[in-house]
Amino acid sequence: MGLEIRWFFPGLIPSSVEYWFQRQTSQQFLPAAQKLTDIYLQTWDYNLGLKLRNGSLDVKWRRRYGEFIGAVGKVNGQAEDWISWVWRDTEGNMGQRIQESIRSDPQSPWIEVTKERLQIRDVFTGNRFIAARPGDQVERGCAIELTNIRVRDKWWWTLALDIFGSGGEATMILHQRAETLFTDYPGPELTLEQSYGYPQWLSSTTG
Repeated sequence: MGLEIRWFFPGLIPSSVEYWFQRQTSQQFLPAAQKLTDIYLQTWDYNLGLKLRNGSLDVKWRRRYGEFIGAVGKVNGQAEDWISWVWRDTEGNMGQRIQESIRSDPQSPWIEVTKERLQIRDVFTGNRFIAARPGDQVERGCAIELTNIRVRDKWWWTLALDIFGSGGEATMILHQRAETLFTDYPGPELTLEQSYGYPQWLSSTTG
């Protein structure tokens, strides 16, 4: 994990935004949508995220955050710096036990979220961004994510930039990628009010 900026909107991804996203890379580097089921623990702490996926527990801690304004004022959001730790479930039944607790207890703090995620990644060469091939390791660059989300029979969608880089370099990469990415963005306005991480979104939509 590293520097991330994310926006949430109710409903499904507008077709104009999906088409815009697909034009951000060549067709050969555009992967099929990933279908994911994540189970989050609702903590009501915006600095802490706990997620279970495919038998692994992902714990995220937000060490700092701040307002981001980019693309000549077209983009406003909350840039968040996350640290992540992952534990593997060697017994293979942790996810099943938690899913059973969700079904049996309406007051369970665990929340199941299904996702259909599109993601492309760019390598930053120092003066421009080059599309990364699927499976390539990216140490300096950016992942751009567009995802439909379903939670408790309601649909949302999210747009995010996840930056790979260290320290001040990550902030510089975010500014440069936003400058080129959002030139012709056709979707709803990207505002600070719509920008937060998954812990805050879960608290606001299911709390």
